[in-house]
Amino acid sequence: MRILKLAAVLVSCCLLFASCGSRVESDSDKPGTNATGRYLEEKVNFPNLANIYALQQAAPDIYYVLGQQEGDPAGAWCSQDGGVSWRTTGHADLSGLEILSAAFTPDGNFYITFADISDPENVTFQCAFVDENNITVIQDIPELSEFNSGMVLTESGDLLIDNGFSFTQVNLETGRATQYELSEGQLFPGNYTVFGDKMAVCEGSHITVFDTSNGDTDTVKLPTEAGMGTAIAVQEDGSGFFYCNRDGLYRVTMDGAIAEQLIDGALAGFGMPSATAMKLLACQDGSFLVLSMEQGAYQVQRYVYEPDIAREPSHELTVFSLRDDVYIRQVIGLFQREYPDVMVRLQVGLPENTAVTANDAIRALSTELLADKGPDVFVLDGLPVDSYIQKGVLLDLKPSLESIMDDLLPNVANVYRSGDSLYAIPTRVSMPVLGGIGIEGIGSLHDFVAYVETQQEQRIGLPKEILMEQFYPVCAANWFKADGTLDVAALSSDLTDLERLAQISDSQQYNHAVTDIYQQSMFWSGEGLAAIFGRLDRLENTAEIFSAFDVRGGGSIKPFPASSGGCIIPSSVLGVNASGKQAEASLDFVRFALEAEIQKSSLRTGMPVNKTALEIIAGSEEPGAAMGGGSVSFNDTPEEYELVSYWPTDEQIHGIIEMLASVDTAAHHNEIIRQMVLDETAELFSGNRTVADVVEALSQKIERYLQE
Repeated sequence: MRILKLAAVLVSCCLLFASCGSRVESDSDKPGTNATGRYLEEKVNFPNLANIYALQQAAPDIYYVLGQQEGDPAGAWCSQDGGVSWRTTGHADLSGLEILSAAFTPDGNFYITFADISDPENVTFQCAFVDENNITVIQDIPELSEFNSGMVLTESGDLLIDNGFSFTQVNLETGRATQYELSEGQLFPGNYTVFGDKMAVCEGSHITVFDTSNGDTDTVKLPTEAGMGTAIAVQEDGSGFFYCNRDGLYRVTMDGAIAEQLIDGALAGFGMPSATAMKLLACQDGSFLVLSMEQGAYQVQRYVYEPDIAREPSHELTVFSLRDDVYIRQVIGLFQREYPDVMVRLQVGLPENTAVTANDAIRALSTELLADKGPDVFVLDGLPVDSYIQKGVLLDLKPSLESIMDDLLPNVANVYRSGDSLYAIPTRVSMPVLGGIGIEGIGSLHDFVAYVETQQEQRIGLPKEILMEQFYPVCAANWFKADGTLDVAALSSDLTDLERLAQISDSQQYNHAVTDIYQQSMFWSGEGLAAIFGRLDRLENTAEIFSAFDVRGGGSIKPFPASSGGCIIPSSVLGVNASGKQAEASLDFVRFALEAEIQKSSLRTGMPVNKTALEIIAGSEEPGAAMGGGSVSFNDTPEEYELVSYWPTDEQIHGIIEMLASVDTAAHHNEIIRQMVLDETAELFSGNRTVADVVEALSQKIERYLQE
């Protein structure tokens, strides 16, 4: 199983975070004004741990942590200088124990729950008390759940043990156990805490407070949704709660009447898409300590309020994206660490669950551009890039990026080159691939459909309702001629083939949707799917593909459609507003997004375009290293398909990188045209329209749109 390690270092430099409570913004709140007061972020020195079971503050500068370093038994560490240095505590040896959770007592001893695996056929879960000399198993305790992942200790000395969707209160003197059920949420590490004899749990839009002394419950309304990745703490004077998630760090009063945001999640380490908050400590000196998991490694940050620091950075950079973009959010978070004097604001044209259409959002953006009020940076995915280039909306990036172009995959980096100018640059890329046995002769969509027709005892994993969405990138790349006009013959040919594929899908009455390469590999390895077909957006997923080949005793993979040399799907494509007021900062942002250390993030948003970042990922594991396993099943059959994956050989993974670098055709990116196609083909695949009808309707709509 892969475990990523984080070297624990003390960073002396601090970052600045806005203290912006729930208030109406005034002129004094805007960048460049005299408003003051925000939080500084400091990275805390921390033991290099692969697992953490408990973290607790015992006094202003004293912290305890129970965890496990890679390859070693679990142990306890103590810091008496606020996290600057750590020492082991010398508690009883925990070797051989598979620890599930832990809770410290005020004097630094601790309780643990663990799995007894001495009899693999009869695994039991137990609880024990650990001091410097002994591990004392607690006999009179109810049976623990395998879902136990945490516990806390109340002021009166009772244990509250997390069971996933409930928790058990155990009186250690009498052995009496009381069960508490959650109404709608689930217990995750950090999303519950105790104060006195009360347990507070973040459940969706509220905090539920359980009084373990009498069984009463109360609720506190929250200003934001608090799901997985939320950590909670209690204000020292008992007047309210603090909680943090990717939206930020908040304070809410006990009655829920007042709520304020103390730290904006867009500016905090725990708010980045790659991070998950695991524990929040409201320290006695008024600062906060946040333990988070970021790409498999733990890190701890301290947030200290400085009243005399400017509330917000002096410069503001706006980034527009038609849809929310996880990678760009990650870049924004890291960029603001590197450039603390710049506030980056992401504007999303189509927020989740909005009634606004892509056409509406793009027209609104065009109106802003005409009024010289557009964003500084564009995320161009889905936007009419060709039109923007023709109208002079985009700045030529070539002078700024020329020095780093050799660091990037040339076929991806030059997708938007026009003559001697470069108007946009992808920061991520995906590649549609086809994998399986006997696929050597499949070069086109037509060939793929013919192949599937010979494999009808196996499913295709693509219900007709999602066919166009899955195949649009690989098909639309060939629907437009060099002059930008629609190739009606190519469109008609592809729709005819997709109609045949829809009929096959329809004949497989329970054709479960399987679009993820990871799951497809598992199904295919057990002969549950006819082929592996989908978008390869993580180099790491080659582990599942090649492991599936090993299980089946053969297999090959190639770009799709191979007859045209394959297709790449550029994503998180950046461009700079030629009329923007922050050209220098905008270009800094684009260059930053292309750096290897930023690009190596793995967020299921596409593969890096930086060649060094690809090599970092390729070499992140030893060939043959076990990557874990899993199982999947269709919803109409009990049969399970299991696959244990192993890291591919150097030859295999570099073969994929070479394949990616060899593909020259880029997918069509215009969201308005894509939506036209999805709308018009819905009735085609349900059998209510003919290919000729749909082609004629699309020809007219697309021609009108292109002439606007």
